[in-house]
Amino acid sequence: MVQIIVDTKEIARVISNMGRVNQWLPPTIDKEMRLLGGKVVPIMKSVLRPRRYTGTLEDSVNWSYDLALRQLSIGPYAKRGNYDAGMIAQTGTRPIKNVPWKPLFAWASKRSNTPRALASHARKVIALHGVKKAPFLMETMNQASFQMALEDTANRLGVSIAAQAIAGKDVIGVAATQ
Repeated sequence: MVQIIVDTKEIARVISNMGRVNQWLPPTIDKEMRLLGGKVVPIMKSVLRPRRYTGTLEDSVNWSYDLALRQLSIGPYAKRGNYDAGMIAQTGTRPIKNVPWKPLFAWASKRSNTPRALASHARKVIALHGVKKAPFLMETMNQASFQMALEDTANRLGVSIAAQAIAGKDVIGVAATQ
């Protein structure tokens, strides 16, 4: 006779191991979130690169992981005076009356043979209309490489959770020598 036999003792063993999930799941999550942060930073930098004028915003992209909240944050940390440079890029600004000359001149010097004229024009535009928004968050999240990084992280978490549930109290991935 050919038949499938499901031994419920194995299922019960896996379920019993889930009672210890609070011991082994947090370190697994922490490890995967840190790896994800390292993968997303270059993706966000590549999205910001075409918007570059001094490089400060792109160079400031980094990640941080709050262990207490288990929260991963990825983004630029640069400031423009007292203002968040990432927020300025993302949302733009209203007209700015006292436009800083030095950063505009540095930007214009890289783009024009007549940097003073370009910087002067940019200064007038910013004073009249503000800084144009250049949203980068959704563009970062829409990148195929970002989607793949999320999927890889979810897959690794799922495999780790399943493996630890089956292993129970046994440590996974340790080699012993005699």
